[in-house]
Amino acid sequence: MADKWILVQNLKKEPYLPSASVSCADHCPMDALLEELAEMGDVNALVVGVGECVYYSRKIPFAAGCENWAYALDEREIIFGEADGLSAALAALSCTGHRTVCIFTCIPSLMNLNFDSLAAQFPEVVFLAAPAYTGISPYDSLSELYLRLFGDEEAGGTEDVSVWEFGVLSGADVRKKLRAGTHIVNHPRYLRLLCRLAETAPITVVDNSRFQSIDYYRRYATPLGVSAAAIDEADRLSSRIARVGWVNVKGASACDFAAFLHSIGVKIGAVVFDGRAYHVHNDSLLRELSGETEVSFDMADTPKNGAVTLDFSVYRDEISERKGLDRLLFMLKRAGELCHL
Repeated sequence: MADKWILVQNLKKEPYLPSASVSCADHCPMDALLEELAEMGDVNALVVGVGECVYYSRKIPFAAGCENWAYALDEREIIFGEADGLSAALAALSCTGHRTVCIFTCIPSLMNLNFDSLAAQFPEVVFLAAPAYTGISPYDSLSELYLRLFGDEEAGGTEDVSVWEFGVLSGADVRKKLRAGTHIVNHPRYLRLLCRLAETAPITVVDNSRFQSIDYYRRYATPLGVSAAAIDEADRLSSRIARVGWVNVKGASACDFAAFLHSIGVKIGAVVFDGRAYHVHNDSLLRELSGETEVSFDMADTPKNGAVTLDFSVYRDEISERKGLDRLLFMLKRAGELCHL
């Protein structure tokens, strides 16, 4: 896929990987969901699929007292859309004392199974369609998982501040954190849930999973714990880099930084990053750019449009250990150096 550039306006919501890139961990959304549920430690799983799905799903161990079951569809069930045994399996899991997430893989997602009837029969069960043939990344399914598991919870009621990081929490810990009145979101998997709850609950959601405007950091300086001096420095550096006019962005956090630069008036010629980091969060950032911006998912590619390339590849570790305004400041400083400002 070397030197294969795609315009933002032509992006499709599907994976883009160089032909040489193979990641055994990214088997399908079923894997991502089961890994998440296993780490939660207080939820059952029931995978519905064909033999291959059943085989691989059982390789993920769950905590003691939680069940990881699989229901293998036979030919009759696939042809006629019947799954009478599924009701019996769900009934058995409902007696374990833990909530159950029922995951439909590719074939059952295509079948004419009566999902509404199952949902009415087992209202406490979360039903998730997770086929591998839709979406960008297997991990995009995690946002839907949290929304479906906790979207009916009561949120707010205290003056506490909850910080939502990368790590997986138990269901009990999620419910405890939801009681806070202010929520700092450092990882996008929780953002959809919290924004939905904020529509009706007395909570404030601060999105720190992406770079925000200088005004945003000023507004939420206290919950974010950022100083006025740091915000002023980011403002000063942003004004300097805005004078460059036209750049390419490559490497770690390329989509996030490109979207920020675009918001302050910098034209983005091209964005280059590893296709394995392409997911719905980065897709939404790319779609904020001009439709004529070129995108490559192969780090071997180099833009040839004549613009300065802000290559953050060598700073991957320094960038990953930072977040929010601290990360933005670091990248603005490096950008200034690369542009000889």
